[in-house]
Amino acid sequence: MDTHFVLGSKGGIGKSLASAFLASFFQSKGADVHCFDTDPQNHTLGGYTAFPVKILSLIDKDTRQINTRRFDSFLEEDLFPLAEAELADDSGKSRQVIVDNGSATYLPLCAYLAENPVVQVLQGYGDVYIHTLITGGQAQDETLRCLKTLLTAFSSCRFVIWLNRFFGSVEVDGQSFSENPLCKNSAVHALVSIPHLTRDTYGKDIEELLAAKLTVAQAVAASKGDGKKLFGIMATQRLQIFERQMNNELEKARLL
Repeated sequence: MDTHFVLGSKGGIGKSLASAFLASFFQSKGADVHCFDTDPQNHTLGGYTAFPVKILSLIDKDTRQINTRRFDSFLEEDLFPLAEAELADDSGKSRQVIVDNGSATYLPLCAYLAENPVVQVLQGYGDVYIHTLITGGQAQDETLRCLKTLLTAFSSCRFVIWLNRFFGSVEVDGQSFSENPLCKNSAVHALVSIPHLTRDTYGKDIEELLAAKLTVAQAVAASKGDGKKLFGIMATQRLQIFERQMNNELEKARLL
C-alpha cells in the first residue's frame, strides 16, 4: 500500500485539484483507491463520489481547535487496517491511499508526522509520497519555503512536486524551476507540470469541474444525459484534453 500526503501551507493553489486528478488517474489504472479529506473548512475532495473518500473530523467541539490526538484514530482505525487488509488481498490490485490536507491542518499534521513514527510504519507497507505544489505569482515564495521545510523534515519520503503556472510562470532568479537546487534533492521523485492552458476557457472549465466535485468522466457522462447540462460540448472536449495532458504527466512520474 502506497500512501500519498498532499501537503501545503498555502490555500487555493490547487491541492484538491492534484488530489482529485491523482485519485482519478490511479482508478483508471485499476488501482484500489482510498481517499481522506482532513480539511476542516473546505471538504473539496470529500464531496467526490467517483472514489471512496472519508472526511476526518479533527476539530474538538469544546475548544474548537484541531485535536491532534485524532490523528491517532485516523491511523489506527483507517490507514493501518487498510494496509493490513492489502497484505491479505490476492486480487493483484495496488492500493493507493491519498490524504488531502488543507492549509488549516498543515502545521498540526506536519508536527504529528515529525513527532511520531508514522512515516516509518507506513513505509513498512509501501512507499510514502509527499505531494506539494509550487505556484507562480505572489504565492511562489511561500510555496518554495514550504517545499524546503518539508524536504528537511521528511527526507526519507518520496517527493512529487506539482508545478502550477495558473498564477504565473514558475521561475527562480530567471531560471526554470527544474534548474533550482531544491529539485536536485535526492528525495525528489518527480516533477508534475499541471497543464497551463487558457484561463478564460480551460481555467474556467476546471474551476467549475472542481466546484461540482466531478471527475472528467462524470462530467462527460452528465453532458450526454437529458435535461440541463452542466458542461457543453466544447467544455467537455477541453476537460478531456486537460485530463489527457495531466495523465501524461502522472505517467511520467512513475507512481505505479
